[in-house]
This record gives sequence, structure tokens and C-alpha cells, in this order.
Amino acid sequence: MLNLKPPKMSKAIRCALLFGCVMVAGQARAELVDTAYPVGTTAGTWVVDRYAPAVFASGGTVAGRSGVLNLGIAQADADGTRPPAYSGAFYNTQGRGLSMDASAYSVIYGSLYIPAAWTMSTGAAENRRTDLWGMASPATGGDTCTSSGCNHFPIIGFSNADTTTPITAGGTGRYRVFDSQIGWQELNSTPVQYDQWTDMCIAFNGTELKSYINGTLAYTQSDLSHADQATLGATTKFSRMIMQAYNFGSDYTAQWSSLGYGQLDSVSALSGDGQTANLGAAFANPLVVVAKDTSGAPLPCVPLTFAVPSGGASATLTTLTVFTDRLGTATVPATANSTAGTYAVTAAGPGLEGAASFSLTNQVAMVTPPTTPAAVSPVPTLNEWTLAVLSLLAALGGALALSRRKQR
Repeated sequence: MLNLKPPKMSKAIRCALLFGCVMVAGQARAELVDTAYPVGTTAGTWVVDRYAPAVFASGGTVAGRSGVLNLGIAQADADGTRPPAYSGAFYNTQGRGLSMDASAYSVIYGSLYIPAAWTMSTGAAENRRTDLWGMASPATGGDTCTSSGCNHFPIIGFSNADTTTPITAGGTGRYRVFDSQIGWQELNSTPVQYDQWTDMCIAFNGTELKSYINGTLAYTQSDLSHADQATLGATTKFSRMIMQAYNFGSDYTAQWSSLGYGQLDSVSALSGDGQTANLGAAFANPLVVVAKDTSGAPLPCVPLTFAVPSGGASATLTTLTVFTDRLGTATVPATANSTAGTYAVTAAGPGLEGAASFSLTNQVAMVTPPTTPAAVSPVPTLNEWTLAVLSLLAALGGALALSRRKQR
């Protein structure tokens, strides 16, 4: 690792660069969109880590995602062609990183597009590997310890290179993670999704580093002890985020989107509050919570724990723990129980005192009494009309005869 650390960015600048924020009344407000990452080596942007990739630039829109980062590897930068100071396999890992300072609960995250052409490799020319790296450090900072002895480097990504001789031989595509205590862990039981985006994240909860793929826990590193713990103390934060790809001696481009990092600051109800449902019926709209970091940007990879009343009027949720997606939202459908009344459903984030709250009401279904139709007189048939006319004529004839007798 090269210990190159850019100046700290203000929250507003970091929010604008990393999450696509806009300034409203002096505050940074995050937009729920994918935005391009800054590139280059200027202050506040990405700094070379190990060795510069051939390409680190905006890739536009790919497969429905905007703000794509193209991370390109070139044969011209392969081992043997680099300057002598950068020879060796260590510098085959090429990328750029950002300094950060995020304590628990904090997350680094991104989405990788994996083309079907990467499914299998027959050798170095077809080998592909790209990763999202973190650097977890004690409070004094990751660049102050000897030979990175105080740092952990959690990594999550993809490779189709051979597990034994990855530089020269090919293999089958798979996700994998790096545990700095025991090495690479191949996630062969998690099927790779090709020709689509895979959401990845690594979360630091204060005692563990947890890696997730598409919202599902993939790996946990529980041992965060380190060589300089006696002098520098325990691991307390993420101090860097790094995007890397590996140079096997051929040209290829890895594409990432929805990149970011942040420390959890708040959770709030986004939609679904104030609803009413009949007893035993589902509420019309799901309960949606948004988690945000200290800059006000939406934060993925956050486990939100929902709670409902244990008695009386309450609701049944499809699940009680939901992870926020790449836009920082967690969604859960709710169904009213059999007791009428108004109550609160809450959603809490790890380490936060406050919680999002939804006011819901269960009601007895209103039954509308059936309306009795007015009696309808039957329409006389033709025979009935004939008899009525004859009866009327007979009556008239009788009355006329009686009148003539009286006149005599």
C-alpha cells in the first residue's frame, strides 16, 4: 500500500463528490440517484494505490446504472514493463483510493457489472479480477503503524483466475472475500450473477467486519486483533476505501457503480405512515425506512430491526430485520392483526438511540346493510288487459241502461 493521503474534505464536498448531493439552505441533501465518482489525483479525489490503473474514468450509463466507473487494466502496465521500483506481483494490483474516517456503524459499498464473458478463463489472457477494498484501523489512523501492522484490509470482489496459480492459470468465476487473519475465502456457494449488477458492501459494526452480496451476509471477520494493538489500541474505524483490479498481462475494463462510504447517523420513515387497514388485511402500502450517513446521504448495507406491539392492536411483518438497499431504503409489507386500535411500528439502526416510527390503525370492517328494493307492480299481461277492458265496458253498459230506465 502506498501511504498517500489527500486532505480531508468537508461533509458538503464529500457528499457532492460521492453521493450526488445538492446544497439546500446550507445543508447537504442527498439525491437517491447514482452519480459519477471524481477521477484524477487532485486534492479530495482518488489517489493512486500501489500502481495506477490505465483507466479510472466515468463510464456513463451501463445496464440501467448511471455514474459508472471504468477501471481499466492494460497489458502495457504489466509486470516487466513497469519502472524497476514497481516490479513484482505486488504492483499487479492497480487502483486508486480515498481516505476516510468513519467509525461504527460504517459501510463501504459498490456494485460490479460482471459480463458473461468472464464466466470461465482458460489462462492469463482471459483472467479477470476486481475488488472493493477497505482499510480498517485503530483511532490513531492507518498510516501511522509500522508496515501496516495495525490495519485490516477487508476485500470483496470477483475473480475467474485459478486459486493456486492465479497469475498464469484460469478458473471459474466466483465471488470472494479477503480475511486479513487467514487469507482469501472463495465464496463458491454463492452463484455469480452475470450480465447484471451485483451489489457489494463491507460493514464495520465496532467488533466485526461483515461482507454482503445483494443484501445477503456472505462472510464475517470476527478477529480484528492486530500487531500494534498494545500501542495503538483496537480497530475503531474505516480509514480508506480502495477500488482495484489485477493486471494479468492483458487489457480489460471492470465497471463499478453506486460507489460510496459513510457512517450511519439516522433512520427515518420514508413512506407508509398513517395507514388504516381492516382487521386481518394487508396495509395498502409497505413500510419504507431510509438510513442516512453523517452527510445526509442514503446509506446502504444497514440492518434495520423492526418492532411491533407484542399484544393488543398490532401488525404482522414479513420479516423483522431488513437491510437497506443501494439507495439506502428498507421495505417491509405489514398486515393488521385481529385487534382494532392505533399503534406504532418502529425501525431501529445499530448503535442509534432514535428510531423510525409508523402510526398504523386496525379497524373493524364497515358493513353496509343491504338495501330493500321498492315493490314493483307487475305489468298486466295481454289477457289481463282484455278482461279489464271488458269489465269496464260491462260496467259502463250497465250504468247507461239504468240511466235510460230512470228517464222513462
